[in-house]
Amino acid sequence: MNHSSLTVFFLCAGYGSRLHPLTEKTPKPLIPFKGKSALEWNIEKVIKLNPTQIIMNTHHLPQAFKAVSEKYGIQVFNEPEILGTGGSLGCLKDVLSKTDYFLIHNGDVLHTFDLQEFYQRGREQGTFASLIGIDLPKVNSLTFDSLHHLQGIHGYNGFKAVVQSQRLTYSGVALYHRDFLNYCESENSDIKSSWIKALNDSQKIEVVDYSQKHWFDFGTHEDLKKTTEWMEREHKVKA
Repeated sequence: MNHSSLTVFFLCAGYGSRLHPLTEKTPKPLIPFKGKSALEWNIEKVIKLNPTQIIMNTHHLPQAFKAVSEKYGIQVFNEPEILGTGGSLGCLKDVLSKTDYFLIHNGDVLHTFDLQEFYQRGREQGTFASLIGIDLPKVNSLTFDSLHHLQGIHGYNGFKAVVQSQRLTYSGVALYHRDFLNYCESENSDIKSSWIKALNDSQKIEVVDYSQKHWFDFGTHEDLKKTTEWMEREHKVKA
């Protein structure tokens, strides 16, 4: 039986600027849906994975996260300057390397992914890195082969997908082995640069297709309305 240990890391440092004026006083991950914030919905999902620890980073309105962090026993790391996902991982190497794996989860997305299945799959396969992909044809850039191994990021650093390649969009949810931290810098950097460094070092990064599931990034007022309507349908109160 696999007894691998897990850290869950929620990314909550963004400004949510496209949702102004709403996010001037409420960080995007704390926007409520059906009585709970998006972050709380996601925390309750990952608790089922029995993680060793749950952590989060903050920047915009960090004091607003105090109640949630205390309620769920989450350790908070405030970034005086936003570092990007790659930089956040690099600065927290000592914390993240305490467990075998760490699950990265954007704090401001909602979905119906089976995270237990995703984590179990990764552990059983001894994954180095597994990225959940979704199908958004206009912006798909994760380029992978028939074995679902990442080849590159279409449009990033001049990379162009070949005709036979498949493409999906990164959902903001990924599972990494702690060795992935060797490719993360403790400075402002995009996670894509860490992926590319790992690929250049012959590491395998898997793209797991969860396009059949629901996924919402409520980054605009229009998307927020759609997400709210979906949550109302998904969590109807039974009469």
